[in-house]
Amino acid sequence: MNNRTRNQRGFTTLVVSLLILAVVTLITIYAANTTITEQRISATQYRSDQALVAADAGLEWGMAYFGSGGRGTLDCTATPYEPCVAPGGTA
Repeated sequence: MNNRTRNQRGFTTLVVSLLILAVVTLITIYAANTTITEQRISATQYRSDQALVAADAGLEWGMAYFGSGGRGTLDCTATPYEPCVAPGGTA
């Protein structure tokens, strides 16, 4: 085998290696981008859930407050399983 054929094989190996490296790099970038997108979606869903719980709590508090005729204060140390209670009353 002459020297020129050996150099051509080395060049072909280099080109194929670079193509494989480029493909692996693109796959890695795509996977990282997908992961970041999933994290953003998860964070948005978490904030949405928090907002819904806060809105439900505010609605519960308002219903109890106006249900008591708007008098006094409410005991709103309630958990999601215990509604706000007007003083001396029920929810």
